[in-house]
Amino acid sequence: MQTGELLTQRLELVYRWYAGMVNSHTERLEYLYLPQQDSFVRESSPIRDIASVWDVGVLGEFLHRHELQPLVEASLRHYGDYLVERDGYLILDPGRLAEPSSIAHNAVMLLALLHAPPPRQRSAIAGLADGILRQQRSDGSYKVYFHDLPDAGEELYAGEAMLALLEAYQQLHDARHLQSAERALSYYDAHYFQRDQVREATLVFFANWQSQAGRLLVQCTRNAALKNEVVGYIYRMHDRIIDRGFYEEVHRHPARQVSVTVACALEGLNEALALTRGTDEQRAERYRQCICAGLAYLIRLQRTQNGTAREQGGFGLSLDERAQRIDITGHAASAFMKSVANDIECPLLAFRCGAAPVWLPPAEAHAVVALELHACAERRSQPVQQRAQPARVRWRGAVQPEASALQRHQAYRHQVPPLGINLDQVHQSQVVSKRLMPADSLVVV
Repeated sequence: MQTGELLTQRLELVYRWYAGMVNSHTERLEYLYLPQQDSFVRESSPIRDIASVWDVGVLGEFLHRHELQPLVEASLRHYGDYLVERDGYLILDPGRLAEPSSIAHNAVMLLALLHAPPPRQRSAIAGLADGILRQQRSDGSYKVYFHDLPDAGEELYAGEAMLALLEAYQQLHDARHLQSAERALSYYDAHYFQRDQVREATLVFFANWQSQAGRLLVQCTRNAALKNEVVGYIYRMHDRIIDRGFYEEVHRHPARQVSVTVACALEGLNEALALTRGTDEQRAERYRQCICAGLAYLIRLQRTQNGTAREQGGFGLSLDERAQRIDITGHAASAFMKSVANDIECPLLAFRCGAAPVWLPPAEAHAVVALELHACAERRSQPVQQRAQPARVRWRGAVQPEASALQRHQAYRHQVPPLGINLDQVHQSQVVSKRLMPADSLVVV
């Protein structure tokens, strides 16, 4: 079995997992599933909720499946009622959100609408995009909140905003969307990344969103010099992550990893790999090896046997923490889709019945390891038909920064005795002593 075929099978399981996460009363997704109790935690997280609608839309496009269309439509109706006009553009009503409205809310709503079933809500898409445009400062950066609040989460929200604008540009052909993204990418490279303003704890997530927006900008812009600058920027971000030993840690110490961090790293690195085609084979091979290390971890993490029926196909917080949150599965599915789109093959990725997947870098392999993708857990699932690879695979998913003091009087903590990790805020110190993981209250993953 080829790696792409295995990943497509796993994506079919994800699609079925989403179906099991639908609340029969609201027809919208549940936020968090606790397998040990076989119960849901109905925490409100609008950015993650809306972004998961985007995830479902992208996954449905990839698999050519439409069974979850009622979920998408119900969710967009619900959050569509939150849209309010302000000075000629649209935002999501902070009163309905119960948190400050930001460019991230506009971005994920815009992306969800762009990947929703037709007819497209062009006026809403344009209004949300105008809201993001109004937040851009003269230096190219974006003001995060629509109200008079200090910025928080700009490491992530800016990239989401640029990606949303560029996807809107592809459909609406409004030059302002492209021009805004061009200015912003240049700013966050020169004034943020190059000046070491990106904290180590958020580097993986920053690189993910900047890379998704950057690769699409390379496709859209006609400025040849800017294309070269953006490609170099994306390479530098991912080279820094690799050089700091991130993927080596994933390979050697999988039990110490947090799933959303690995998934987001693979999303961004796949974007970087796509830019190497035909230009830098040595770099491409280095990136491919790192992606294979991450895929081995995620494939091992995905629940495909044992546990509850509802758990199957989803991804826990870590190898030891089975709790499943909608955004984590969305990031992992996105990483799988991007890997398929990149024709990733992991010839040293071995899967044996009853054993965890193992990937050995060529430098460690004592002999050629045969490709042995038995994928035992899938023997009971239906065969997957051959599917045409989409021209683009879009992503996802909101890693949600939030200013907890602004959005909640008290941070809600899920008190579940069997679990050792706070399910709403996974902190670096709760999992491993050193990891590229957000470690403060402003960043929630």
